Amino acid sequence: MDPELLAERRAFVVSAVEGGDMPTAKQLAGWLETATHIGRIQAALVNATVAERIVAESYRAVAKSKSYEGLPYHTPDGEARHVASLDEFCQAFFGRSKRRCQELATNLEALGAELYEAGEHIGLGQRDYNALRALPADDQAVVKAALAEGSDKSAVLDLLNELASRLQEAKAEKETLDRRAKAQAARNQELQDSLADSKHFLRSAPPAERAREMLMELAAQFMDSRVSIGRTEEALLKFFEYTNEHELDFDADIGGRVTELLMPVLAIAGELKITRGIDLPLRQAAQLLSAHKDLSTGA
Repeated sequence: MDPELLAERRAFVVSAVEGGDMPTAKQLAGWLETATHIGRIQAALVNATVAERIVAESYRAVAKSKSYEGLPYHTPDGEARHVASLDEFCQAFFGRSKRRCQELATNLEALGAELYEAGEHIGLGQRDYNALRALPADDQAVVKAALAEGSDKSAVLDLLNELASRLQEAKAEKETLDRRAKAQAARNQELQDSLADSKHFLRSAPPAERAREMLMELAAQFMDSRVSIGRTEEALLKFFEYTNEHELDFDADIGGRVTELLMPVLAIAGELKITRGIDLPLRQAAQLLSAHKDLSTGA
């Protein structure tokens, strides 16, 4: 063991005993371990080169072992005291609050000893470390690579700001999409509620009212059929223009298709025994068929 370190430990034990303390072997072992960390940090504070990293490393070790409990020390005015809490230990031996020591330990854990020392060397502040930890893992790796390459503070901060801006934009876009999704879900719910109300009305309305609602639904379906037939009519007219232009005869084929279109409608009228409202169209259809027959036979 280093003679200087051994002397420090002996002096520490003598000081504790002279102060009237009779620690157990376990306490003594813990205090001696803690004394090692105290020696490191005090030396670092004097040198002021790697103080922050050593504080972070020492705090992490001491906090984990809890060997600071009951540790004797003297206040600046000479009062003998025993450490009662981690915060008291940090203030007495590290000259920093527990919160600050924890921040340093977190920064060290985020970067690792080598990169953390590089960050301290270029002068990164706590706000910069907080911004780094807020980034996704992939973006953190980009900043760490810049530190490893020896980038200066300006370059690292520019990179941090750029990545942080991208992150904020992504968050804002996600929030917008979430709001739109919630609004759409609310509209869908309103439509479902309206549909449920309509179904309830149909179940509970008087027969005449319910029949009128059903008739409106039928009217919409008939309208769809008319639109479809209209498109068929347009295609049929184009077909006739083309066949007439080239003197082609497809009348039999078209006649069969028109019959396929007419028969379902006529079948519905017959099966349902519909008479009122379709007598005039039926007479017009009969006249058309008669005229077509006369043209076909030459009568």
